[in-house]
Amino acid sequence: MQFSASSSAKSLFAMTLAAAASTAAYGHGAIESPMARQYQCKLDGGHWQSSDGSAVPNAGCRAAWQILKDENPHRQFDQWNEFAGFAPNQGQNLEDVKRTIPNGLLCAGGDPTKRGMDAPQSAGFRKTEIQNGKMTLTWYATATHNPSFMRAFITKPGWQNTQPLRWEDLEPIYEGETPMPVDDRYRYELQLPPGRTGDAIIYSIWQRRDSGNEGFYNCADVTFKGDGGPPPSPWHYKGPFVTPSLTPVAGDKVRFRVLAGPGKQEIVDERIDITAQNLSSWTWTFAEAISAKHGAIVQIGKKSDSDVITFDRNDIPGNASWATDKNAVAVTSLIPGGGDPDPVAPPEARISGASTVKPGETLTLTNAGTNGPNYRYDWHVHGFTPMNGTASSWSGQAPSAPGKATATLVVTDIEGRTSRASHDITITGDGGGQHPVWPAGLGSYKAGDVVTGLDGQAWACKPFPHGAWCNIAPNTTPSQWPYAPGGSGVPADEAQRAWKLAN
Repeated sequence: MQFSASSSAKSLFAMTLAAAASTAAYGHGAIESPMARQYQCKLDGGHWQSSDGSAVPNAGCRAAWQILKDENPHRQFDQWNEFAGFAPNQGQNLEDVKRTIPNGLLCAGGDPTKRGMDAPQSAGFRKTEIQNGKMTLTWYATATHNPSFMRAFITKPGWQNTQPLRWEDLEPIYEGETPMPVDDRYRYELQLPPGRTGDAIIYSIWQRRDSGNEGFYNCADVTFKGDGGPPPSPWHYKGPFVTPSLTPVAGDKVRFRVLAGPGKQEIVDERIDITAQNLSSWTWTFAEAISAKHGAIVQIGKKSDSDVITFDRNDIPGNASWATDKNAVAVTSLIPGGGDPDPVAPPEARISGASTVKPGETLTLTNAGTNGPNYRYDWHVHGFTPMNGTASSWSGQAPSAPGKATATLVVTDIEGRTSRASHDITITGDGGGQHPVWPAGLGSYKAGDVVTGLDGQAWACKPFPHGAWCNIAPNTTPSQWPYAPGGSGVPADEAQRAWKLAN
């Protein structure tokens, strides 16, 4: 084994600190702090890298994958910002909410296709350390909605973390209106119950105030530290040590770095030569050597409740990097052939593909910008099936009716640098010159866009703020939907309508 230091070598990176996901603004968001289960699972990744879920790093997320293994285990990860339910009357009455979101599906927002996230906390979901007293709950809004309000609950002392969460396990700790967003974040000041110790779940409901009744439901796993309980951990989670895409062969090198301080300077920089002899053992050999040499800065493995970090040789994906600097970045990268590659340029997102497609046909789009084997790709093409993608190219089936859509791609590299691109798509039809028939293009409507409504007349999407309602998907019979152009359920009050008759 050979270690060497370098400050100039750059490579194509395998991500051990999951960069904050950036998605198109058709989703709605999740708790960022303390982090929601499904958001943490999405950031850790691995759910597409194996056929049995074994590449998912976190034990709780892996259990969620297994629950839906015979259906679609990926949706609950990829739709991390869409854990939505529709309690009547804007969820004003908590009893209505409880009937809409039943026990056993609280963390899934009532959606059985995402029920893996209702695995018991004891399955191994990563917990955020908190202290008694005041706490800021931060909601990351991939699409902001005002007016709206937040409800928050915490599990009662003595709740059973070996069972799925139930309403009777919870006590309320907050209810209040949503402030204006700052950097796409809503922040709420919560007062936690005094004297709490041990593990808990903070359950939140972000409810929009409009006739769409859409609310978003998240479970955040937490553990109380300090204030007479166990002291706060000195170790901060920095992501998986290796990802499934890091697959060296003999002759390569693997490099591990820790970047910290102003400008993210390298404070740890180690390499290991990959040989035929250590090809199956380099992960723990390298990790244990790093922990021994730099243990005051970084350690690699699984962290116990007593803050002991040990590498688990029987669960390679489950081992993580832990640093004493909460703002540090840990990076494991591959150097093919063992040389020093040229510096890596920032990512570039540039979408290539057709701009027109017929209803029901398959459209394929690719990133014509810079691509790397370990870049993060986030595609969103509203109305197509599937809507999301995580590879350098995406394919999806167009809606069955003419309309318009916009494809959005965000490319992220290991340094957290991002590049965004968009691509307008027209779903053509046989009625040339006619307006698209609603709901074709739902999710991409802008103020002034004209559609043929349910009554056969031309309707135009109204300007902000009413126009934001044009893109709300129906959760009732379309003709009864209050935001359907020309529908029978449209409010009598013009101020409550999303559409107006086109001139």
